[in-house]
Amino acid sequence: MGKISASLTDASIALDRSAATPLHRQLYDQLREAILSGRLAPGTRLLSTRELAGELGIGRNTVINAFDQLHAESYLERRVGDGTYVSRQLPDDLLRAKSDRVAWRGSKRNVPSLSRWGTVAAATPIGPGEYEGRPRPFRTSVPALDAFPYKLWGKLLARRWNPRLIYVTPSHQYPLGMTLTLSRRLALLEIASKAGAWIIEDDYDSEFRYVGRPLAALQGLDTEQRVIYVGTLSKVLFPSICIGYIIAPPDLFDALVVARSLAGRQSPTLEQAALADFICQGHFARHIRKMRALYAERRQALLNAGKRELEGLLDIQRSDAGMHLIGWLQEGTNDRAASAAAFAVGVEVTPLSAYSIEPQQRGALRLGYTGYTPREISHATRKLATALRSLDGGRK
Repeated sequence: MGKISASLTDASIALDRSAATPLHRQLYDQLREAILSGRLAPGTRLLSTRELAGELGIGRNTVINAFDQLHAESYLERRVGDGTYVSRQLPDDLLRAKSDRVAWRGSKRNVPSLSRWGTVAAATPIGPGEYEGRPRPFRTSVPALDAFPYKLWGKLLARRWNPRLIYVTPSHQYPLGMTLTLSRRLALLEIASKAGAWIIEDDYDSEFRYVGRPLAALQGLDTEQRVIYVGTLSKVLFPSICIGYIIAPPDLFDALVVARSLAGRQSPTLEQAALADFICQGHFARHIRKMRALYAERRQALLNAGKRELEGLLDIQRSDAGMHLIGWLQEGTNDRAASAAAFAVGVEVTPLSAYSIEPQQRGALRLGYTGYTPREISHATRKLATALRSLDGGRK
């Protein structure tokens, strides 16, 4: 298995130091494109970060940042003591991914300053509500964010069970918080292609990823126009805004507009106009950056407090994305009893069993953290520890 050659590096990777895009992002984009186009085949062994940095004349940390993001998105796999390889689970027939194919069509968080909304709304004429949203398209990159086992899908297809519609949350599954790996995203697209099915990709909070950049959307890998990408502003701004969006194949646009008209006659026209300017003027991106940093701090505060206060009571599972964490209870502890005990001392947590029809082998609690300061999180964690220690009747 040969290494990536210097000639491939010279011919395919051209970094522009004068560009506004950081060098690590340029390197990430070009390596990802090389993988998806097949110029870097599955199983190809890459140069080490030190060697590639020397080939390109850039700092090693720049290469490490690009590799880390590609690894997080499952484009690369690391083998201890053997180096970094292009993932073997990429299908040979994968064509290049589409990018920049976005058109906006509208339908307890930290809220951005509302003073900005009053000034931007006044400049936009307000007309009757359009079912398809305000006609204010703009272009941006879809944000990025393991669900069904591929082997199980294969068994279902073998039995002629052909789905018409597949609904997934690949960037951050709720409530467990898992991310659908690249190999399974590609397998899902293959399944949809064979079954002639549509995929609804619900990307409700992928902006809040605390390690690397948001993951590439499933819609960005779709070469057959089968993915309907949906999102909401309720998570990233505030629930009462009641505005969502859909990025759909053009052939579905008219049908979706009709469906929207049947669902309701009132569209939040003023809010859409203000939101359009809020986004186009850069306020939304600044809000996301600010909240990502704030939530990352609060997430770490919960992990630290859990390690300090909940040892032996609750094993908090680390997650690199989202707005909550899952804490696993000790074997035999009923999570509904644990939730009730926590509520009695003033801490509201949701039992994992509330999200499941079938009985769970092990109980767990969903712990939200974005609406609380580190001090409040620390105080609540101590109270939760007290509640869990009192669970004489919490055993199954």
